[in-house]
Amino acid sequence: MITLILGTFGGWVLFALVAYLLDPQARGRRIGGAR
Repeated sequence: MITLILGTFGGWVLFALVAYLLDPQARGRRIGGAR
């Protein structure tokens, strides 16, 4: 159970990091939201 949670969380973080590296401005829009 713990391994599954850590694995999923790690995968999500890796995906977010790759997306940030590929397009920082896209990440900024998601975080900024309504700004």
